[in-house]
Order: sequence, then C-alpha cells, then structure tokens
Amino acid sequence: MGILMIVFLTFAATADSFIIAFNYGIKKVIISNSSNFFISFLCLCGTLFSMFIGKTLGGFVSAEMADIIGSIVLVGFAVYMLFNTVYSDKKGEHQYTQDPSVVDKDNSKVIELRESLLIGIFLSINNMGMGIGAGIAGMSVSVTPLICAAASFIFIKAGCILGRHITSQKLSKNLEMFSAVLVLLLGIMGFFN
Repeated sequence: MGILMIVFLTFAATADSFIIAFNYGIKKVIISNSSNFFISFLCLCGTLFSMFIGKTLGGFVSAEMADIIGSIVLVGFAVYMLFNTVYSDKKGEHQYTQDPSVVDKDNSKVIELRESLLIGIFLSINNMGMGIGAGIAGMSVSVTPLICAAASFIFIKAGCILGRHITSQKLSKNLEMFSAVLVLLLGIMGFFN
C-alpha cells in the first residue's frame, strides 16, 4: 500500500483525537503531556492489535481478495462513521468526546494520566474497524501504528490549543464528516490497487 493510503488512514484514525481535544479546549480543559503520551501509546497498541488481526485474517485469502475485503471493511466503517456523524445523539460514546467532566473526575480542568485511560480506550476501540480493514488490505503493520500514534499526539496538542481560541463546535462536526469521507476514499482506493 502506498504512502498516500497510510496518510489517509492516519488522518482518519486520529481525527477523533483532534475532535476530543478541540471540544475539551473549548471548555478550557487541558490534556497534560503525560496524558497525551499515554493516549497516543494506547492508540498505537489498539492500531497494532487490530492490524495484526486484519493481517491474520487477510492471510487466509489471496492478495487480491484481501484488498477487496479490506476495502469493503473500510467502506462499511466509513458509512458507519457518516451515519454517526449525521445522526449522533450526544449520548454514550459521545459523552467522552463532548463532555470533559465525564473524564475529569476531580474537576481540575486538566486531564491527568489516570483520567486519560478512558479517552485512550475509547480512541483505541474507535480505531479497531479501520485497523482491521487496513491490516486485511495489507498496509504496513510496522509503520502505520507508529505514524498513527505520532499523529494522535500532535492532533491532541493542536486540538487543545485551537479549542481554547475557537469557540465554534461546527469545526468538530465538519472534521468528523471529513474523517469519514477520507475512510470512504481509502476504501474505494483499495478496490483499484
């Protein structure tokens, strides 16, 4: 798989990191550097694990069939993401992304290391579908998780900073939509490899 596909997957997989940090920044909640590293590490582990599952599943079929199955999984996941973006109810999983008080138990306005576990688990689970699809499609299991972890760290930092300076949540919603479209494009591109 080409570098462009890795860039698309990385952006799509880590856009949620930015969205969470941006929404927290709007509410003047900071994600500390240690928490950011921990969240990025959990994202690396989740991406690596799900890509190994995908690669293992892809090993049972031909390379062409693996590309097709991986692309179908990515397109399906993109449709799911688009549906959730358009019809989100702000409950359940969206509590972590929209309401920092769910995570910031001591109301310190700083997400500390122990509080960051929920965010890291949420982001890791959220990326599993993409990771499995990417693994089946044959994307690099050694490079992709590292790039995703680095991008997650950068996106969380950038999201917190921008959120403190921009007060519109429209950017968050638009980024969710853009991320889903990128995953859809990634899945469609896989059909033509």
